[in-house]
Amino acid sequence: MTQRAPLHVPVELRRQGRTRWFRLSAAVSEQGLLLAHVVPDALDGPLEVAFHLPGDPEPIRCRGRASEVVVGEGEEERAERRAIELSDLDQDGRARITNYVTERLSSYQ
Repeated sequence: MTQRAPLHVPVELRRQGRTRWFRLSAAVSEQGLLLAHVVPDALDGPLEVAFHLPGDPEPIRCRGRASEVVVGEGEEERAERRAIELSDLDQDGRARITNYVTERLSSYQ
């Protein structure tokens, strides 16, 4: 199972260089982002993704795709498009995310 660390920063999403959309992140891992709100249907398909890790002056830039996650419990359980699966993440970006997750999770222990 992939470890995720809390992350509350704006995430820029673009579809083929078109209009920018922003969503607030809730958590990050090497595989992707969990968002605080639903990704609109207009952003179906491949996306350009950009976001900053706290204290890091350079943005993480890569491609991604919106995916569903299960939210709620019991009768309120449902799937919502609130995740971004990251792809084309270079080694530097992956290492920066890994370091952030490791540092953030170690502070909870």
